[in-house]
Amino acid sequence: MSQRRAFLKIGVNTKSLARCKLLALAFLCVLLIMPNFQAANSDPLSIPAEAPVRDLRPHLQYHFDPTGKLTLSQMQTKAAEEFQTVETREPTFLHTKDTIWLRLPIKNSAASEIQRILLIETNFMYEIEVILERSSDNEILLFQDRNSRFSTRPIPHPNLVTRFSMEADEIATLWVRYRSQGDTALPIKIETEPSFLNFTHANTAKYFIFYAVIIVFLSMSVIAFAQHRSFKFLAYFLYASSVLVYVMHRDGFTFQYFWPNAPGFNNFASLPLACGITFFAALFTRTYLETRQKYPLADLILQVIMIAAFLMVGAVIFVNESDLKLYTYYYVAASSFTFLAIGIGAWSREGRRVLYFILGWFGIVVSSVIVTGYALIGYDIPRSATLDFIRFAMVFDASMMGMAVLDGINIIRRERDA
Repeated sequence: MSQRRAFLKIGVNTKSLARCKLLALAFLCVLLIMPNFQAANSDPLSIPAEAPVRDLRPHLQYHFDPTGKLTLSQMQTKAAEEFQTVETREPTFLHTKDTIWLRLPIKNSAASEIQRILLIETNFMYEIEVILERSSDNEILLFQDRNSRFSTRPIPHPNLVTRFSMEADEIATLWVRYRSQGDTALPIKIETEPSFLNFTHANTAKYFIFYAVIIVFLSMSVIAFAQHRSFKFLAYFLYASSVLVYVMHRDGFTFQYFWPNAPGFNNFASLPLACGITFFAALFTRTYLETRQKYPLADLILQVIMIAAFLMVGAVIFVNESDLKLYTYYYVAASSFTFLAIGIGAWSREGRRVLYFILGWFGIVVSSVIVTGYALIGYDIPRSATLDFIRFAMVFDASMMGMAVLDGINIIRRERDA
């Protein structure tokens, strides 16, 4: 009986061993199949002969480097499964201190050599390098860091732009290594010469229409201040000016024309410019609503917001710049909601005089929610769309604030006449 039990145990162990062998064989087959599956996802992006390529999905892949020390040769030896596909229309990784590697296999599907422009729709990056890996060698197309002056760019453009060429039927790989101290969104497009010129001309027209509108408001505020000597017009002028400079900075024109030899400051400038808008917005709110005389508590809150603007900029001595820019999103959004809330409170007591003020800040609050959500949550919308919405909201806000001031003067005149 004991021998039979021993035999049954051996049988069970033999069956278990056979099952293990089958499982091992199946696992080995999966391993053999996996590389083929990844290779299918890594098919090169076909570049047409005449048209631009503005959607790189699903060919664009990314990899995080927390150390920031990986080299191109080390990245080239990494297995395909160590990369992940960029699923959004534009690469964006919220706020991260890691170095980001992007890989894009490309193929010239034309029957002859092609010339292309690589357009990266951002005005500045703390550190960025673009390399074209060929079968014969590696070509550095672009290298910029926090010490690179504007004159070092391959193409003098507000965005980061460079050229590359490919032979007929050539297969290559575009590598982008970058690190940001703020927004990590990196819209990449492959343009032809004509499409790039059309893009540049259309954007320039859009930019200068916005600038012209803001300059009109600035001119009107100067004329009104000269006629009426009211500090409200001066506060409005300072607020609209801060908006103009901030948007010009986001568009890349401040680095191109104002401080082209100060890349370090340009990398930092978005922080004081954003805080400057908030400071002058609080100043205008105090002046227009006369909070010092009418709403002491609201006036105290506005003073705190103004002091906080200086503290946010000065905190760069103690706080990492990347973290500080992240906190600025919360500061600006919270301040916008506060201005709107104070305006609604004043409207409940004063009525029509504050209506335009509320409308203007409502537009800013909506814009702030979209921009903050894009930066902190990662909405899958083009970066250019968020900037366009900022411009529209700023123009709307500036026009409403101007209407508010003019309407306030008309009300005072009518009361005086009565």
